[in-house]
Amino acid sequence: MEVSGPIGIYNRESRGCLLPFLADELRKVETILDVGCGKGFITLQLAKLFEKAKVIGVDISPYLSRVKDDLSKPSEEVVRRLTRNRYVPMKKEEIREANKRIELVRGDANSLPFRSETTDLTLSLIHI
Repeated sequence: MEVSGPIGIYNRESRGCLLPFLADELRKVETILDVGCGKGFITLQLAKLFEKAKVIGVDISPYLSRVKDDLSKPSEEVVRRLTRNRYVPMKKEEIREANKRIELVRGDANSLPFRSETTDLTLSLIHI
């Protein structure tokens, strides 16, 4: 089975031929949308991994303002909580630096507060 798209071709038998195409496309990413960002774990990791991209986290949670505060002034407890069991360990300074490119928006995943095609990459790890 072969699937084609704007990024490249994935052939089930060859497993992974999409990766070279994907890597090239990801270098061009300027804006990332993290739908259902929750406490900002993945949003923060994305900002660390994509050092030049703006990362927008959207979540319906009323606690999103606390997440904004945690990212802007991370205490040792916040650093432990945000980076515990994560693939990209971060220090306080790195969290502050990454936070400069993070925008957190309260919104519903079913009705996103953005125009179509305003982001280069959209990610959602919402658990239903």
